[in-house]
Amino acid sequence: MNRTLADFQAAQQQQAAINAILLRGGRTMSSSSVITPEDVLESLMNDGTIDALRLKIINQLKANLKNTTIKMAEESKVFNTPGAEKQTKRELFDALRQELELAFVNLVLALCGPGDSVVMFQPYYFNAYMAFQMTGVTNIIVGPGHPDTLYPGAGFSLTLSIIFFHEVLTQKTLSESKPTPKIVTVVNPGNPSGTYVPEPLL
Repeated sequence: MNRTLADFQAAQQQQAAINAILLRGGRTMSSSSVITPEDVLESLMNDGTIDALRLKIINQLKANLKNTTIKMAEESKVFNTPGAEKQTKRELFDALRQELELAFVNLVLALCGPGDSVVMFQPYYFNAYMAFQMTGVTNIIVGPGHPDTLYPGAGFSLTLSIIFFHEVLTQKTLSESKPTPKIVTVVNPGNPSGTYVPEPLL
């Protein structure tokens, strides 16, 4: 086997990195030690690296969302049409709603096909229901909304027997539905209700 000097140096650098991770996690190793992926993960968790990585990922996702929102506003035909500044708030809202409805239809077209299943909650915006219908989705499962708060009834079983509105719609429940739902839609703030669903419930 021909190993070049570069291969040898790369292996040494990799071993040095593993050793550094283990030392930060309070572990040592001898030359005869066998390092498993679990050893490295445990050391990363012990030294706080995992939490730092999670925070970095969350911050990047937030930055991406902000940049995407700014880009959408910059590219919006509604906001960038000559004379938009003279329109009333209602006129701008209606034009923007039409743009967003088209965006939702495109999302459904990208993710769903004929015969697919989706989940939505009452009260729902009729255009979302129609977007699913026109895509050929045949199994539109409508979950209940809580009668007082109008929050999504996230605990309903997909056989449509209501459990409790505050329970979580589990992956197991979703996987038991055939076909498995491609999309679970929650509109927040609710349309037409205007109800804001708190983040812990989402």
